[in-house]
Formats: sequence, C-alpha cells, structure tokens
Amino acid sequence: MKKIIVIYIALTLLLSSCLESKNNKSAESNSSAGTTKKQDRSLAAKKYSLSKEGYGPVKIGMSIQQASKALGIELKSPNPEQDEPYCFYVYPNGDYKDIGFMVTEQKISRIEIRKGDNANSSNIKTKEGIGIGSTTEEVKLAYRDLSIDPHPYSPPNAKYLIFKKGQEFQIIFETDDQGVVEAVRVGKKPEVQYIEGCA
Repeated sequence: MKKIIVIYIALTLLLSSCLESKNNKSAESNSSAGTTKKQDRSLAAKKYSLSKEGYGPVKIGMSIQQASKALGIELKSPNPEQDEPYCFYVYPNGDYKDIGFMVTEQKISRIEIRKGDNANSSNIKTKEGIGIGSTTEEVKLAYRDLSIDPHPYSPPNAKYLIFKKGQEFQIIFETDDQGVVEAVRVGKKPEVQYIEGCA
C-alpha cells in the first residue's frame, strides 16, 4: 500500500512539473508574439514611400478609418478635445513621430514629414528617394516638372520646390537657405499649399 502511495505522489509531482513547464512556454510564446506585434506596428509607419497621391496604401481622400486600416495602425489625434472640426492632424498611434496626416472634411487631404518634430522622418522618402536631408540638386534630378518659388518665411535662399504645381495633387519640398530639404508635404489643393498647416 505504501509503495502505491509513493508511486502516486511521484506521478502527481511529475505531471505538475510538466504542466508548469508547458504553461511557462506558452507564456513566453505569447510574450514574444506580443513583442513582435508591437514592433510590426511601430515599423508599419516607415516601410512605405510618399507620392503626390498619398503614402503607400494610404490615399488622399480616404477617411481616417480607411487610412488606419490600410496602414495597419490606428491614426488618431493626440489632443482630440483641442481639434478644430474643419482641420486637424492625426498620427500613427497618436504619436508625433514619423509622419502627420491632415484631415479636412473628415478626409485625409495632406500628408507631411518635417525635420525636428518628427523623430524618424528621415527614414521616409518619396518613391524617387527624396526626403529630409536631400539637396535641391537631388530634387531637380528626380523631378523634371518642378517649379521653384521663394519660401514665404525663411531666408532668401530657402525655396519651395513644387512638383506638378498646376495640378490638383502636388508634392512640395521645403528647403533651408543651404538648399537642403527640411520638410516634404503631399496632397491636394488647396490643403497642400497651406503654409502653416491648419493654423
């Protein structure tokens, strides 16, 4: 009888150990999957390129919900209570990093990256490989149908390099006085032409 009890206890301990090991592995697997998912969400905002029609699968004219679904990340305002209904910005996960989407009449009307306030914006380029840090000469080589206007605020040598100026959809490259791109915006008129965003 004692022998049977000892065997029973041994089997119980062995089974308990196996279940604990399985649970630990399952928890580790779930944790790893969660980390991967989080990484994918943070990288999703960087793997596409800009064009005058949009950013990767996000097209000018989409609703916020459509754009979020296409991008695979929720686009939302960091301060919705302060937004004006006619014009506001949404960002991936509500974070200012990377890229901003202007919303007018509840549709995406302009997309932009800017040196300084967008931490990873230098990773985002147009389909032609132009982005923050590109030079005026590089923009000219990449885009033939280019108009050059004086920058309305910056020093005399700063410019607006406008691709497809006469058309509804445009790309505007803002350069500093050294001829280096410090902002890129794409979208439709008139929103793409707004100098101070929604201000």
